Amino acid sequence: MPPVTRYARTRDGLHIAYQTLGTGPLDLVYVPQSFAQNEHLWEHPTVARYFERLATFSRVILFDRRESGMSDHVGRPSTLEEHTDDLIAVLDAVGAERPAVLALMEGTPMAMMFAAAHPERTRALILYAPFARTTRAPGYDWAPTAEERAARFARITDDWGEGETLLEFLAPEHRGDPLLQGWLGKLQRVSHSPGTARMISDANQDLDVRGILPSIRVPTLVLRRMEHEGIDARHVRYVAGHIPGARLVELPGSESLIFLGDAEAALGEVEEFLTGARGSDAGDRVLATVLFSDVCGSTEQAARLGDRRWRACSTATTTRCGSRSPATRDGRSSRSGTGRWPPSTGPRGPSAPAGRSWRGSSRWASTRAWDCTRASAR
Repeated sequence: MPPVTRYARTRDGLHIAYQTLGTGPLDLVYVPQSFAQNEHLWEHPTVARYFERLATFSRVILFDRRESGMSDHVGRPSTLEEHTDDLIAVLDAVGAERPAVLALMEGTPMAMMFAAAHPERTRALILYAPFARTTRAPGYDWAPTAEERAARFARITDDWGEGETLLEFLAPEHRGDPLLQGWLGKLQRVSHSPGTARMISDANQDLDVRGILPSIRVPTLVLRRMEHEGIDARHVRYVAGHIPGARLVELPGSESLIFLGDAEAALGEVEEFLTGARGSDAGDRVLATVLFSDVCGSTEQAARLGDRRWRACSTATTTRCGSRSPATRDGRSSRSGTGRWPPSTGPRGPSAPAGRSWRGSSRWASTRAWDCTRASAR
């Protein structure tokens, strides 16, 4: 079930929508892009699994930025300083004194501003595909020009709410995925209108946080995927190179959206950075209790009874033995052969108790088979 949405009040009287998920030992706040809506995150299973995985080792805090989603819309562009004040209001509302801050792409400038302005409220900073400036400038000549950026965003707003162009920019490997395209299209619609999207994009045309990077004095992890072409690698390396002590990790893959592709690789880096260890993936490991018995004279008895009667007798035998074997978490057992009690799966996962065996099952199976033989002779 998705988390409940609640509201925090800002110093200037606005309402900021937020959710919390998990009860882990540390707080982790996710800084979204300018277009976001918390409740919509849970409508795509892959996105939902990503946040649920974060909640295995933290209490995750989600919020909609002002002018987006379920938070108040003020009809004008907001500054990074206003956004950071909104985040403080959310943290105060949930009692998070010093959370780690996780941000993706367009959310990274706000996250860096928060960490620089409020180191006392920032446990650590995790940035995925960050950038320090939106358009080209001296010493930052790999960024698009203002005209190139405006043309690109015009394409996105022309089909705002359809998701097709956004899918092309953010996840070209997933062209033709109707579920993802539909999810992105609805995300656009529930975040804000095309006009509001254009207004915010125009306001961010000269966004530049290069000057604050050296003042970030919290542990910082910078992530990117090596074949990711949506954001030039020089953006990411510039950020990592100008934040003191930042650690850059380049992961395999090309997806722009962190929850697509090998999401666990990035999640593992985040978890290890924050906790010092990666959670083990139990996968499909099984602790099994193996029971084996041989029904006396099974071949001869099967020949005398015939296949149908012998199968019924054998099934009754293994069912009776299975009911007397150790209790299992998922109740699974397997049966095969004509006169033998095969392996029975026991409790699954690393927390299962040590294996046990039910003594006497072989003798009981032989007795039961003899009873079947006597009954068939009558």
